Amino acid sequence: MHSSTSFEGVGRGRLQGFAFLLTEPGKELAEATRSRLSALVALDRLGSGLTISQRDLDQRGAGDLFGEEQAGHIKRIGVGLYQRLLERASSIARGGPPSDTQLPDINLQAGGSFPGSYVREPAIRLSLYSRLFRMSTHSDLNAFADELEDRFGGIPSEVATLLEVTRLRIDAAELGLSQVDIGPEAIAITFRTKPSASIRQNILGQDGFEFRQGRLICRSTKPGVAKLEVLRSVIGSIRSAHAPG
Repeated sequence: MHSSTSFEGVGRGRLQGFAFLLTEPGKELAEATRSRLSALVALDRLGSGLTISQRDLDQRGAGDLFGEEQAGHIKRIGVGLYQRLLERASSIARGGPPSDTQLPDINLQAGGSFPGSYVREPAIRLSLYSRLFRMSTHSDLNAFADELEDRFGGIPSEVATLLEVTRLRIDAAELGLSQVDIGPEAIAITFRTKPSASIRQNILGQDGFEFRQGRLICRSTKPGVAKLEVLRSVIGSIRSAHAPG
């Protein structure tokens, strides 16, 4: 036989609602469940929500926001991304600008990888990709590269390319870039916010650059030079344009 408890007044506004909590027949309720149900039965008056939440906090504990014991969304999205979202929300709540530290995308046909011959376990490869995606400083990236060598041996070319792309993404983020598209003829760069007139003038004063439809186009490609080396040179040119004259 089912046991049930009903609660009145669960609706919104002027609409009255009911909630029915049912248990499986013959199944014994855990002590924690009985305690929570008892709190709902005892605190059934209008305005008891805060008291119920305090009672629940006493029963479950406050949790560990950034530790291994935290349940829920933080385990799904990772501590790094959760911290960035928290920083962004806190900055907005204080009336400041959004704290947006997300690295720009660099669209390159061969952007590197963790090959199976280097990291054999798929789950470990996925974890490494996830960690690398969250890197935001050169010091973190250098420590990550050292860890790879210690764990898996000398870094192959595919991994070296992946690390270099991440290094360039960090540099691009510092310069306010949001996306970099590398093609056979040119590099197209999108900025997070429109560059100032002085920065635009400084960039356009260098050979091979033009602004088209809000994007910076660089055609100063050199035959036989790797695309990442060209991009490194382009980022250096943009950094020079940001430097005070």
